Amino acid sequence: MAIRTCTLDQQIAICREIAGLARAKLPVQPAFESLSKQSEHPLAKFAGEIQRSLASGLPLAQAIAPGCDLRSQQLAAVIRAGERAGMLGQAIDAWSLMVLANLSSAKRLRTSLLYPILLILVAAISLAFTIWHLVPEYEHSFLAFDMRRPDWFFILLWIRNGLWWESIVFLAVVFLPLVVWFWRRSTLHCDGWPNDPSQRTQLHALSADIAAMLVEAQVPAHEIESFTTALAVPNSSVLSQVVKTNVQVPGSRENRNILGREISSLLAIVEAKVSTPPEISRQLRELAHFLRYQAQAISLRQANFVPMLVSMVVGSAVVLTYVGVIYLPWLNLLSRIVLPEVAK
Repeated sequence: MAIRTCTLDQQIAICREIAGLARAKLPVQPAFESLSKQSEHPLAKFAGEIQRSLASGLPLAQAIAPGCDLRSQQLAAVIRAGERAGMLGQAIDAWSLMVLANLSSAKRLRTSLLYPILLILVAAISLAFTIWHLVPEYEHSFLAFDMRRPDWFFILLWIRNGLWWESIVFLAVVFLPLVVWFWRRSTLHCDGWPNDPSQRTQLHALSADIAAMLVEAQVPAHEIESFTTALAVPNSSVLSQVVKTNVQVPGSRENRNILGREISSLLAIVEAKVSTPPEISRQLRELAHFLRYQAQAISLRQANFVPMLVSMVVGSAVVLTYVGVIYLPWLNLLSRIVLPEVAK
């Protein structure tokens, strides 16, 4: 089977090789056969697997992306659409652009989580250290001045005695929303598209690009919608349900949910033939360009929002803890020393 074990970087490199061959109008199979014989080339092994798959009669989409994961199914849909439009090179370039943008967005998101994680750990260690060492000092001070320990001191003593499990609960409560938030953006919606709004917008941009190529090639509207829907919902079970309930109905409500309102509206215009294919293709490409900028803005907003929110929450917790554990107890202790009648 072809390139089942290759990394994403290798898959992107292979796709770029195919895009270059497609633009030069060179056959893929002989080129990959030649590449597979260059043992020093990093893609030689995978080029040989692709060549053997093509020689056995598999279509290019299945040879390049045989897996069942989301990325492979998206790539297969892009290749089929590119072949149908006669613009395979442009289609693969658009897919590569989306994948690289998603990788950059994911890296930015992981980097943005580093500061909140360090802040939480430092705050937890600082608070635990302060409580552990300060509460005995309070007790010694009360004994040194021969004063009765107030009721609030026993609350601090109870907190200190259960400090370890309280620290674990504190970390779990603070980390759990971060983990759930990150996990939600790494999974798929029940309808098959990404939960991450940045990745979902990038996918809509890719769908607009593919639709523009198909419109330019004057492919029938119902085929364009089938190709773009297969790209936006690569999950076969979800896609089959969409096809059953929504066959050849450009611009329908279901497709607006899947493809986005703008793409579905433009495809409905193609079906109604109220504008020329070149004009619709131009508008779809402009829409794809706008959606990519929007996806980048969403990614940046997410990366900035998480550290700010965590800083506010942890900062508030630290301030409240220090006021309750250090400032107010010390103030009470000093007032008892200066005003002995308060201690009675």
